[in-house]
Amino acid sequence: MIIGKVENFEQFEALHPRFPAAFAFAKELIANGFKPGRNDMATPNNEIYANGNIYVTRTMDKAVMEVHYEYIDIQIMVEGQEQLYVPGLQTREQDHSYTGGGDCELFFMPDPNTCSRATVQAGDFVIFMPNEQHCPNMAINDEPSNVRKIVMKVLY
Repeated sequence: MIIGKVENFEQFEALHPRFPAAFAFAKELIANGFKPGRNDMATPNNEIYANGNIYVTRTMDKAVMEVHYEYIDIQIMVEGQEQLYVPGLQTREQDHSYTGGGDCELFFMPDPNTCSRATVQAGDFVIFMPNEQHCPNMAINDEPSNVRKIVMKVLY
């Protein structure tokens, strides 16, 4: 996990060959507004796209871990704030009730006291690499609030 400020995107461009284009697209979406749902960038094979998210943060009783295998997640907080959790090295306990598809697998939330956590505010971004389990979208102090966030998906 990498946490930074949107104004410092360029410091992270060398980490992946698609990051410069992804960061430029993210800045364009932030400047011009973004529509909820998928926002496509003209790239071959869906190498880069963005999901516009507008939601109310979740309370701990609705917490679920997720992991992606093909895409890097770049989560950019546009408005609001949330807590996110990253588990320790314990075994993943898969949520067998999940039957979805795509590049996302869900897991039960471990004891939050065994997780690292970070508060993400407007102007912050977080990068999750493939296989990096994480629990975003969580309310701070279990008090739900409104959020506008862009999640860039960058093919690994």
